[in-house]
Order: sequence, then structure tokens, then C-alpha cells
Amino acid sequence: MKISYKPLATAVAAITAAGALSALTATGAQAAPAAPGAAAKPKRPAMSGDFNGDGRRDLAAPSPEGMVNKQAQAGFITVVYGGPKGLNPAKKQIISENSPGVPGTAKPVSGKAGDLFGMAVASTDFDHDGYADLAASINGLNGIVIIYGGAKGLSSRTIFLKAKKAGWFGSQVTLGDFDGNGVTDVVTPSGSGFVTFRNVGKRAVTGVYTAVKGPGAYRSIKTAAGDFNGDKRSDLVAFVDAEGGDDDPIAMWAELRLGTKKGLGAKRQFGNGWAGWNLGLVGDINGDHKADLVVERASIDDSRTSGYNVLLGTKGGLGVPEPTNGAWIPRAVGDVNGDGKADVVGVDKHPDKDGNFKNVSVSVRAGTATGLSPKSGPSYTRKTFGFAEMPTFNSDTFADGLELADLTGDKRADLLLGFPRVGTGGKPNLGLVFVLRGTPGGVTLQGRQRLGSTQLGITDREQHDFGGSLLDY
Repeated sequence: MKISYKPLATAVAAITAAGALSALTATGAQAAPAAPGAAAKPKRPAMSGDFNGDGRRDLAAPSPEGMVNKQAQAGFITVVYGGPKGLNPAKKQIISENSPGVPGTAKPVSGKAGDLFGMAVASTDFDHDGYADLAASINGLNGIVIIYGGAKGLSSRTIFLKAKKAGWFGSQVTLGDFDGNGVTDVVTPSGSGFVTFRNVGKRAVTGVYTAVKGPGAYRSIKTAAGDFNGDKRSDLVAFVDAEGGDDDPIAMWAELRLGTKKGLGAKRQFGNGWAGWNLGLVGDINGDHKADLVVERASIDDSRTSGYNVLLGTKGGLGVPEPTNGAWIPRAVGDVNGDGKADVVGVDKHPDKDGNFKNVSVSVRAGTATGLSPKSGPSYTRKTFGFAEMPTFNSDTFADGLELADLTGDKRADLLLGFPRVGTGGKPNLGLVFVLRGTPGGVTLQGRQRLGSTQLGITDREQHDFGGSLLDY
């Protein structure tokens, strides 16, 4: 993801006929390779991102500004299915508003921008049938479509969650179970607040808007969810960036709302002056079965970060912030070595004398019984993958997308590293995703995998930015 504008999917309309979604070409007139063959019938709810229920997570890479049927910014999502050896580009789906069951239509309309389908995505097994489902926001329709998984992958069975009141809608999709009843709730920012769709299983429900109050003409909201106090209910954190009339930030803070039997409880404010500019990451860092929060620090005066804070989960909610200084920026959470503690992958950026970032590197910090280790493992740069350094940060998209997910079913998270816009000048707009295996010793370059937009047949779709945004697992 690009400085995480999407949430981590935590554990936590009409329904059209079932069937495999056809993968559309850029014109929408011809079907590309269909979804993979049927997996064995699963016996329990699937983990997030496992759309065909085979015990392996699959790749979902949204391109919300991508062209579909000659419509700019229509948006589409590229899905590639996992296997014993990793991602299999022969087993893919390209999903857009022109796909069966998905609301809206991607077609050119003079003077009208597209709907930005897939601006944000998240995944869980909404209907508990053993196949993970995909939630995708559609900004132009002020709604979220739930695309249900099946034995052959994502299907044409969908529901649509429509917001009655919506400002700028769908920049994130956050999932949780805030009342602990076993049915997923969906939250998305909207204007100076957020919309909650409660108990989304097999049916569409009406969203309820919650205003976030405070100073400023406008308050930009980001959200994240996890069970921070260990009571089997998800809790919600809203990160708030208050802006004045000139769009300059004037205040920032975060609000924690604990889950209760009746849903989200009263807000508890924290993080004044340092939380709000960036989204937090959620995972069990210390292995105590409570979710922990990792937040990149920000400041109002120059909007630059100066490290990050880790807030461990406690019986009362979130603990005291534990600061770590430096240029390393946390980006995604997952258990790389399979020890039951979440690790965090991040990027290290060092500005030159002109303020441009060069030598961007990626590394993983391990979760331990006492929290997140301040020491990074091996670093990976453009040169690691055979690319020369770019002169400035502005021209570099290396590691725009970063995620940790178990793609092979070995109970260890693999590192997904996205590199959109590799081509420059008159060259094709090539996008890449590299996969580095997780092992008991951490991430390894041995057996790494390279997946490109050329292999997937989407290079001719303008603004596809493949690898720039990836599903949070």
C-alpha cells in the first residue's frame, strides 16, 4: 500500500446468481482466463484473502484509477490465486464494474470521471461458508460491494452497501465484529466522520453515520480495528486530521471506541499532536492474544514523521505509547517466521541535502514478547531486484505497495513488495510485485517470485499502477 490508506482486515441490495466472475479485457468485450478450478470443500471459515478456500491467501491488487472500456478512473482489481509454490499468474481474475454482479458501469461519459472502483479493499469470510469474500469501495456510487468467494474463486454473487449520507466516501474499508456476535461489521470514512454497516453477512444493511467532532473546517478520518482488550469484540480507532479553511492541518489526534454488546462504545481521545496524519497498523506483536497498535508519528508544523509509537493491547484497551525514533516507517503486519508474534515490514527513507529521498530500503522488524524489536532484519533496495537507483524520491515508486501474507499455506507470511510505474518515458507503464518467502529465520530471497502487469495482460490499461496498492490481510 502507499502509506497505508487501507486498513488491516482483522479477524474478526440483492444477491445475484452464483457463478465465477469472468475476467474482462480492457475493452470489456472479451473474456480473459477465468478463475481457478474448484478447491476442496472447506470445513471452517476461511482466513482473509483466501477466496477459493484452499488454505492459501490470494493476491488482490486494486487499480482505482485504471482505465476500463476506455473510461478513465473507472477502476479494476487484479486477483491472482496462490498455490504451493506461490502466486500463479495463469489463475487470475480482472474485476471491474463491468463484471457480473458488480454495480455500476464502466463506460466513457463525456466530462465525467470514473467511479474509482476499488479505491479501498478488505477481506473476510462474511457468510462463514469457508471462502473469503472481497469488500471493495466504489467512490462514485457512495457504496461498498461485497463480492463473495467460492470453490472457483470470487463469484458473481454480491451485495451492495449504500451510504445514505456520504462525503468523500470509501477511502478505506475496515472490518471488525464490534458487538461480538460473530457477524462482521464494516466501517468506512465519509466526510468528517465514518459510516458503520452492522452485521453484514449475506444481506445488505443500511449504514449509520457517526460525526467526528472537533476543531477545523474539515476533519479527515482514517480507521483501524482490532481486539485490543481481549474481550472477543473488535475495537475501533479513528485517526483524525483537522484542517482549517486553507486545508492546512491545525490539529491531529486519535479516538478509541471499545466494542460492547451494543456495538461501539464512547470515544477515548489519545495521541494529541502525533496521531492522525497516518494510519495505524494492527497485529498481535507480543503474542498475548490481544491486538497491538503501531502508529507512525506525525507533526502539525511540517507534516513530517519522526519515528513511530507502539501501543500494546491491555485489559483496559491500549497501553502507553512506546516510542522508537528514526526514519523507518511501519507499513504492514504479519507473522513472517511463524512464532505466533506479528512482525512489521517498513521502509527506511533518508533525505539528501535537497530534501529528496534516495536509497529507499525495505526491512522487517520482529515481534517479541516485550513488543516490536527496534532492530531491522536484512534490507532490500531497488538494486536487490536489479534496478538502478532513481535520482529522487519523487520519481521512485519502489515499495509503494507492501504487505505480509501467507500465499503458500505454510503458516508463515510472505513479503509482497509492489513496484508500480517501473517504465519511464515512452516505455510501457510496467508494474511489478515481488514475493519473498517467509521462513523460520525471516524473509529470504531464495525462491523469490516476480509477477508483472505484462504477464497479467493489463499493461495497456492506463494508470493501472499494478503493485502500488495491495490488499491488507
